[in-house]
Amino acid sequence: MPVSSTSSIFTISSSSSLQHKIAAAETFTKAIWSVQVKQPNLTIARFYTPLPPFLTNQLPKSSVPSLELNFLIRKDPFGELSRYLHGLKPGTSVEIRGPYEEYHIDKDLDEVLFLAGGTGIAPALQLAYTLFNRREQAKMPRMHILWANRHVEDCRGVELDNENTSIISRMFKVFTSDTPPESDVPVEKQSIIVKEMKALEAQYNGIFSFSCYADERKILITDKVLQSRIADSSQRRASFDNRRNKKLMMISGPDGFISHYAGPKTPAGSQGLLGGVLGRIDTTGWIVWKL
Repeated sequence: MPVSSTSSIFTISSSSSLQHKIAAAETFTKAIWSVQVKQPNLTIARFYTPLPPFLTNQLPKSSVPSLELNFLIRKDPFGELSRYLHGLKPGTSVEIRGPYEEYHIDKDLDEVLFLAGGTGIAPALQLAYTLFNRREQAKMPRMHILWANRHVEDCRGVELDNENTSIISRMFKVFTSDTPPESDVPVEKQSIIVKEMKALEAQYNGIFSFSCYADERKILITDKVLQSRIADSSQRRASFDNRRNKKLMMISGPDGFISHYAGPKTPAGSQGLLGGVLGRIDTTGWIVWKL
């Protein structure tokens, strides 16, 4: 199912043996997890993170929903496996291995700030699903997603988070531009991911929120944006000194995105030193994790 000019949601009916492993591992209840997809003609494999069940019911369903795995995959002209998957016909068999746990989600989290680049939104949605489905309302942590994309079309349905644009200039743009703002796009043309996050925001009002950014509009997740989010968190928690304050900042996306914001992981795949944008600002009190 195409979701933009560059990405699609792929639905794969997994084998009963894989589903048994997924169920036994209780993957959607305790961790961010992925599966490995292999290109049969080459010795190439890549890990993909399945999307969780959607509140908006936009994903394909079967009589046994657990047999369906859905993946958001961008068509990368330089990605061998990505090009292979986008060229498959419906009904083609694909080799999948897993599941593989990527991050065990602590039950004592109070707050999450998630930086997602492109299809890195999948683990962010997995995390939101896990947090909001295993806790009572009074105990739910706050979560905010910062979602960065190359193109505006991925953000259709919500206004971009432009820190440098005043309310007056936004109003001027609305009245002088032939192109409607992203938030005024009809529902049927809105991004499937944006619609899901808006549904989460409505259901978990005051707990879940998100903002979108687009390279082609030069609306980016800057040092100032991150400093503001961290400062907001500190102010919010100032009156809860007697309460634990466990905060997680997670970064997911292409290698270049992760390196820019948090420094590169090591060649062996371990976390490495904190660098990039987050290395320049004060992240005291936060657990920073690169996926």
